[in-house]
Amino acid sequence: MAYLVTGGTGFIGSYIVRQLIQQGERVIVFDLSPASQSLEQLLTPTEMAKVRIIQGDILDFPHLIRTVQEFEVDRIIHMATLMMQASAANPSLAVKVNCEGTNNLFEVARILRLKKIVWASSAAVFGGRRKHPEEYLPNDAPHYPANVYSACKSFNENMAEYYFAAYGLDSNAPRFGHVYGLGQRGGLSASWNEELVIKPALGRPGRVPLGDSVLNWLYVEDAARVTVMASKVTKPNVRAFNVGGDLCSLRDAAGYVRELLPDANITLEPGSAWAASNLDTKLTEGEIGFKPQWSIKEGLREAVNAVRKLYKLPPIS
Repeated sequence: MAYLVTGGTGFIGSYIVRQLIQQGERVIVFDLSPASQSLEQLLTPTEMAKVRIIQGDILDFPHLIRTVQEFEVDRIIHMATLMMQASAANPSLAVKVNCEGTNNLFEVARILRLKKIVWASSAAVFGGRRKHPEEYLPNDAPHYPANVYSACKSFNENMAEYYFAAYGLDSNAPRFGHVYGLGQRGGLSASWNEELVIKPALGRPGRVPLGDSVLNWLYVEDAARVTVMASKVTKPNVRAFNVGGDLCSLRDAAGYVRELLPDANITLEPGSAWAASNLDTKLTEGEIGFKPQWSIKEGLREAVNAVRKLYKLPPIS
């Protein structure tokens, strides 16, 4: 099969590309500002040679259509997005990229009758924890988006439902919580990764913002794996599904990093993120067959060692 991966040189997108290549799929990366070094860090030269990278804007509908036709694409994995802080800084651009851009991909898939489109939603669609009385948020919990980014993702979920009802378009969207690992760029999650993982791994002091937060931690390998799995499931009963890993506070996560790096100098600033993080994922297990393979302790160890390898430092055991 041939996959078009938008944002395929980004954080999660790069891991998705690697998994697809290792499964023997043809991969065409479609990216506004391709950064091949993120792929080169993950792929061997032989694997890298199998990836075709196309510079393109998801707002350029004709270019999308031409690319999908030229490379005989069967399935789309859509990861290109304007993240939360960038969306807040430029709401009109966020609506264009995150809503119009995603809808362009739906239209391409509809017109060309592609087998599947998978795109990234977010647990942020649910809003703050105080909005929900349940201990674990069910997959169909109501949406209370509290910012531009989450409002766009909520809109996209509604459009995916419309395209399925009106045209039978087979789409799925994993709702991610806090995805972590080597390669994050921009946003609060990237700040957490920088201060909690990267700096301590390099022997530098870290200062973690909103240190009282409790997050749903999903290692990037698992985020990529569930996305690829979803691309191969035919018309499950839901368009979007909760994806989660370990529920853990930043304070406990800092403790795990100190176990790995006893000399780590980590300061946690007061304050807490607003997003709900305790997600019910039973439906995801039933529909997609996904369970996380990485515990937070294993994921943090892998992330620390990935940073140290990049900087040519010895791994920790």
